[in-house]
Amino acid sequence: MVLHAGIHHAFAGDLNPQYGGNKVNTLRHLFRHGAVFGTAALALACAERATTTAPQLTTLESASMASVSGSGKGAIVKRTVSLDEDEIVTATITKAGGTVYMPKAGLYIVFSKGAVREDLVITATAFAGHRLIYDFQPHGTVFEAPVYFAQELRYTELNTPRSSKTRPPVWGGYLLNGLSDVSVDDIGSFSETFAGDYYGKGNDALGYFATTHFSGYAWASGRCSTDGF
Repeated sequence: MVLHAGIHHAFAGDLNPQYGGNKVNTLRHLFRHGAVFGTAALALACAERATTTAPQLTTLESASMASVSGSGKGAIVKRTVSLDEDEIVTATITKAGGTVYMPKAGLYIVFSKGAVREDLVITATAFAGHRLIYDFQPHGTVFEAPVYFAQELRYTELNTPRSSKTRPPVWGGYLLNGLSDVSVDDIGSFSETFAGDYYGKGNDALGYFATTHFSGYAWASGRCSTDGF
């Protein structure tokens, strides 16, 4: 699925209702650094899942996302509605930055302006199953400005009545060896950990963290252990 194929159709002149109508128009104004939308973004209008309103980049930028720590272990966040198959999205990111949306996985990938020096084709994969684990390529890509991952929590265990009232810490973990770094009991062994936070309320809540390089990542919550789990 190639996201950039639909950019000109979705954002040139007046929006055609078949390309998402008000929802896409809303996203256009929220992300002031431009947007990268195509087939996956158009699914906002026809996806069976309810979707949130995309987070404002200015809000993400104002958060304290500079906290990157060393290795650690933690419990990976689970979906309450599993993915039947991998969701794979490909997009071209320009110097203007932009946003990629994965409608089945419920993930926004927000690129700040200046994150890349020249056009870059990226591929994001949400793995099938109940765990919030992703792969982002090209592996090893280092960005000039932060890239934010904002996860819809509507269909995850973090949106249960108990979790929504007393939200546990949410954070991101770098899986150096991909799925091999995840145990059978869903504990991730992370080479780096990234401080996260929440955005929005109720069914519109998202969890997010930032990084400056691509590889495999997972969402974790609760305690981050550096001496076993």
